[in-house]
Amino acid sequence: MTKFIMNIARVAACVCLWAYACGAAHAATLHFGPCEGHISEKGYGKTGNGTISAAVIIPKDKLARYAGARIKAVRVALITTDGLSELRGWIRPSLDSKNTDSTLVSLPHTGWNEIVLADGGVVSGDEDIVVGYSFKQELTVKCMSVAGPVDSNGYWIAKNDEWADKSGDGKGSLGIELVIEGDNVPEKNIGVVSTSYDRITKFGDAYNASFSVQNTGNEEIAGYSYVCKINDTAVSSGKIEKTLEGFERDTVRLAIPSDVVAKGVKIPVTVELSADGDGYAADNGATFYMTTYDGDNKQYYHNVLLEEFSTEMCGNCPRAINTIEQCMEQGYDRNVIQVTHHAGYYYDFLSTPDDKELEWFYGSKGCYAPAVMLDRLSDELCKGILGGNEDSPVMSVGYANAFSPVLEYMTNRPAFVGVTPQVEYNPSTRCLDITVDIEKDPVFDAQCDNARLSVYVVQDSILHHHQAGYSSDTFKHRHVYRGSVTPLYGEELVWNGNSVQKQYSYVLPEYIESELFKEKDYDSLITVVPRDIEIIAFVNNYNPNDRCDCTVFNTGRYLMKSDPAVASVISLEDDGCKTPVSKEYYDMSGVRQSAAVNKGVCLQRIRYSDGTEKTVKVLK
Repeated sequence: MTKFIMNIARVAACVCLWAYACGAAHAATLHFGPCEGHISEKGYGKTGNGTISAAVIIPKDKLARYAGARIKAVRVALITTDGLSELRGWIRPSLDSKNTDSTLVSLPHTGWNEIVLADGGVVSGDEDIVVGYSFKQELTVKCMSVAGPVDSNGYWIAKNDEWADKSGDGKGSLGIELVIEGDNVPEKNIGVVSTSYDRITKFGDAYNASFSVQNTGNEEIAGYSYVCKINDTAVSSGKIEKTLEGFERDTVRLAIPSDVVAKGVKIPVTVELSADGDGYAADNGATFYMTTYDGDNKQYYHNVLLEEFSTEMCGNCPRAINTIEQCMEQGYDRNVIQVTHHAGYYYDFLSTPDDKELEWFYGSKGCYAPAVMLDRLSDELCKGILGGNEDSPVMSVGYANAFSPVLEYMTNRPAFVGVTPQVEYNPSTRCLDITVDIEKDPVFDAQCDNARLSVYVVQDSILHHHQAGYSSDTFKHRHVYRGSVTPLYGEELVWNGNSVQKQYSYVLPEYIESELFKEKDYDSLITVVPRDIEIIAFVNNYNPNDRCDCTVFNTGRYLMKSDPAVASVISLEDDGCKTPVSKEYYDMSGVRQSAAVNKGVCLQRIRYSDGTEKTVKVLK
């Protein structure tokens, strides 16, 4: 090679290095996942020996903005490293597919481990990415961090490749993050991540709204500004001096006069953010909607749905029961309709799988009793008085002097939809023919885009077995949830103008047996007495991704004791002191079964010590 050619080669090499250095200077690195950097104090794991895996699914809609960025590493948060071996971080396109890339970790440590991949490829923006890790254990190793926000795909675990979705447990998300690098990856990124606003406001009153902002980059943002507009006219603005660290959130609250524009339905209200160094502008805005009403709009009598969580295991629940009874005696029984779910603190002989399912409303902080939901509304004022978690409509009950003002506040909230259930009962078949009439004012559509009707069967006055905290032998459980005629979270309504009528048939079982709790000292079959049945119908919203967006807008009730057909029926003969010696189960066609059905209706034949026998329907 001549000296001239050697000099040309050196110049070319310098140019390449300079170009690479410049490119690297503009490329930023970002690590992110559903846990948003949080690490739990407590470790989680899966029992048994074998290969244990943990994963989160990062959806393509969150990856689209980073299309073209290189996938560099996987970050894994460990609470302990004792008892695990062969820790491997990996990425793959789906839970059950093979790894796209993986790296074995030689010396894992507690805290965050950054596991560099050989060639993770690039983010396409068109496909989800599953990010996870695997290890081997001989005994249970509680090494997994589960913390931060709850994400619908933030907590998947497996033993020997059999995956289970734990995202619904409400504990948070796994400590797993994806590390990417690219010119389109912002070091700082402020955006609006959620909004909340008054669905309807009386014309002339203040319209209240709030929005949450988040820095979804890893570098801090030293303050930000916002401007709020209606019809391109600024109605509120401000500069927030708060510094946001990586993935830190903040909330801005607004109060705007609702008469700045004429009365109307779903008037757009926009907000825009700005911050120095913000590297991605597409998420800087959000739109609320302001709907106003006045005396020309039809309001309906508002019945508040009070859902109590209470069990016989709960020694504090009698105090809450007394609180509610005191408030009802003050006159709130006229427009407060109660349903009691036997869940929240262990289970008892009245607990149903539906009651357990409704513990979803508690959120990520865990269950407790006594507790209550009022119209399933997550209201800051109510929770400020009674206590409750920010991501849940469940509150404490407190004493009557605090609970009564909350009921007053709730019952005074306007209702723009009415619910009227009616029932015809056939004593010979125990069939309930249920008709529910629903009517609305047009502004209700702004309150609820996807209205649902829920119809529950409730039984009053069930004698307790051994209620903790009560010494009375005659104490009876009130307004106990027994089943749902509709799907548990409601059936979607299709309006005929401003009204709709729904009809259902429901056969009352003679007995109901709890699947969640068995008592050897008591008969597990609870008699369903028609005169004590209440049919509760309510119109509600349901958002499976947000337990605070499941508001009940109005409720109606039909009491079976007011039905002439029920009043004329003599109650079922009591078994008295007869002792059952055997029980057999059959399906509804009469075929013998080894045990009762897991869910549904079956027949049970009971033989007594005196030679008599009885066949009853059992609902599970």
